[in-house]
Amino acid sequence: MKQFPAGTRTAVDAANAIGCDVGQIVKSLVFVAAGRPVVALVSGANRLDESGLAATAGEPVTKADAEVVRAATGYSIGGVPPFGHATDVPVFMDQDQRYRSQNANVEQIGRQIARVEDRMGQRIKELVSNEREATDYLRKELEVARGQRYNIRGV
Repeated sequence: MKQFPAGTRTAVDAANAIGCDVGQIVKSLVFVAAGRPVVALVSGANRLDESGLAATAGEPVTKADAEVVRAATGYSIGGVPPFGHATDVPVFMDQDQRYRSQNANVEQIGRQIARVEDRMGQRIKELVSNEREATDYLRKELEVARGQRYNIRGV
């Protein structure tokens, strides 16, 4: 896992850190739509179209506060990934991200999935003493995780 001492709290920070265009960064923004938390995946170069999100996810749409963000996703504001949330939070994607055919984000998401799986494997090995049991447990957990379908809709 690569860490960035200067941080990557904003899309511009992230683009500068990895040397890409800000439009290749995906912002994972948490809002409350129709009374429930939702995640909006937005190009780093764009602002969220709140009226579009409201039309798709329900009204009213407001920014989620830090407590709602952590409860819904398991992460703090500025560190929310596009998947792997603590709850079954709906995920919506803006048009730029949905139709981008050549996008660094596909590769980045693949690397993030690999890191999550590595962390899961390490944690399971800490919890289960027998390597065979750990392998079986990890296989089952990954089957469950991969079997879940993320309901990603365009905004």
